Amino acid sequence: TLLQSADFSTTWSQATAVQTNIGTVVTNNTVSPDGSQVADEIKAASAATGIVAVKQAGLTFTTDNWYTVSVYAKKGSNVDYLEISNKDDAASGMTFAQTFNLNTGATGSGGTVYSAKMKEHAGGWYRCSVTFQADASSNGSVYFKARNDNAVSTTGTFALGDGFYLWGAQVENVKYMTSYIPTTTATVARAADVMSVLDTDNKWNWDIGMSILMDARPLNSDEVVTPLYHYADTTNDN
Repeated sequence: TLLQSADFSTTWSQATAVQTNIGTVVTNNTVSPDGSQVADEIKAASAATGIVAVKQAGLTFTTDNWYTVSVYAKKGSNVDYLEISNKDDAASGMTFAQTFNLNTGATGSGGTVYSAKMKEHAGGWYRCSVTFQADASSNGSVYFKARNDNAVSTTGTFALGDGFYLWGAQVENVKYMTSYIPTTTATVARAADVMSVLDTDNKWNWDIGMSILMDARPLNSDEVVTPLYHYADTTNDN
């Protein structure tokens, strides 16, 4: 799990291994998808060539395990693309790299990824996700980079203030994206997503039985263990 999922000014850093990061973070600079003024702007602090990015290191990606990285992103000044990757350059050790067009809502160039998806939200926001299988060279870092072209892990030329908005970052040890769980200084375990409907008209007959038609699509359907739909009374007696 990524810490400080909605505050890119702490735990996250602008430190890089190879490329020059000219990015800076302006906190709480626009309205996030949840309606609060808590989304951060990541933008170029100067007119220069380099990358505009935030990074969180110290994660553990276990070899052969599947992971999904996701974040809400919104187009800013002169930046059409978000890149999600685990390195600042394209040298050895790049496990995943994918661009997302925040102008059109289409996925762009990709590296070694299993899948990449974008889901549109109100206010110009997209939830972007990339799923990958870790290997021995996975370095335990996640980068979110602003890009003005459809390429991965290269530098770009930015004007002062070029950038985008981010909110709600997440890493999950599963092969698909699930609902967002906010974090601050500690990881948060997912509780079951439970929906209930109160029968106030006494139309449910426990003596003779009834059926429910579920019009829903599982989030995950390509693994041995797939999601199940279950319905019962509050004591699970029926």
